[in-house]
Amino acid sequence: MNTKFFSGVMDDLVRNIAVGHKDSKLYYFDNKFSGKWSGTMYFANSSGKTDIVITILTRCKPGKVCGTLENKSANCIWELTLDEINGDVFSYTFSKTLKGDYPFGSVGKLILRSDGTLYRVHQTPDSIVSGTLTRQ
Repeated sequence: MNTKFFSGVMDDLVRNIAVGHKDSKLYYFDNKFSGKWSGTMYFANSSGKTDIVITILTRCKPGKVCGTLENKSANCIWELTLDEINGDVFSYTFSKTLKGDYPFGSVGKLILRSDGTLYRVHQTPDSIVSGTLTRQ
């Protein structure tokens, strides 16, 4: 057996176990977005606003439920399914309506800012909402 080859294979195996697999669909993110966040969202097409609370789980896997969003003003709650984490951007889809009448399936992004806040942009069938969230 070629010991140099075997040593190289073992080095790669250890590195993959220690660092994580490169394919984001195969492992969980221990992510910087986890926790409870709250803030006021503003509608782009009106002067309306709404207060929300987002809870993001610590370990998230793309394509799986990773938290919830509660719209306090509308008395609605949705499941958030993680689409991907790309650097400081957490992309999600409302995968299920847990409470309320509003449609699920709309998409959004949470952008981590250098001051530790999240900037949220979310597109529904009727409007775009955005605003800043702070960790509770």
